[in-house]
Amino acid sequence: MTRVRPKIGDVCEISTPKGFAYFHHTHKHIEYGHLIRIIPGIFDVRPVDFIPLIKCPSQFVTFYPLGVACAQHLITIVANLPVPASSSSFPLFRTGLPDVDGTVNTWWLWNGVNAEKIGSLRSDMVHLPLRGIVTHPFLIDRIISGYCDSTAT
Repeated sequence: MTRVRPKIGDVCEISTPKGFAYFHHTHKHIEYGHLIRIIPGIFDVRPVDFIPLIKCPSQFVTFYPLGVACAQHLITIVANLPVPASSSSFPLFRTGLPDVDGTVNTWWLWNGVNAEKIGSLRSDMVHLPLRGIVTHPFLIDRIISGYCDSTAT
């Protein structure tokens, strides 16, 4: 595909030092921009069929300046596929500010519209994605390090 303007459903290829990684553009938020879900795995060559890959659970989700990345040719749009039902709902995010010692004692949950102060995270909330926008180098670092929402603390 030669299109450089991102659309919901775009599957994008990003080159990393370890090989190619892929993500699926699932939502666009008015303030945070493009929400992407990282497809697990690093590939030596571009897969022929992305349908099985987009059905896999996400490695993680994050906001990413996809329009800028497209315009600067940092990524390649390789397909446009419907967002699977399992990823069609906007995810719940967690966010908190670290205290002077670096620990977060007060957390907030955000559904894309409203934020709710909850204090401490319950054990079933530590897997929630962190609210924020990642830079291109930071996205690559997260991908190649194996970062995963389910193990985030």
